[in-house]
Amino acid sequence: MKTELLHHRRALMKAYRRYLAADIAWRHAQEDALAWFPSHARPQVPPIGQPGSPVRRLYDRRERALLRFVVIRRTLNELRRGTAANVRIFKLPPP
Repeated sequence: MKTELLHHRRALMKAYRRYLAADIAWRHAQEDALAWFPSHARPQVPPIGQPGSPVRRLYDRRERALLRFVVIRRTLNELRRGTAANVRIFKLPPP
């Protein structure tokens, strides 16, 4: 069971790093897109981009990475709770 937790923890860390990389790339793309507008005429809403545009692809990649991270974190938490419950069930009473 511990090896399964270890694998899920590694997957969680990998998913988190992928999300951070995707988030940084999207934020840089947003800044680059906003640089096209003069500072007094910039839109108040952050640009997401049209479907198929480079900014939109980065946004979609970030969303997928976030969803993967959330699912893996939830799975790991369920495994941890299950492991803790199993330890409580099979724990012998003190002598």
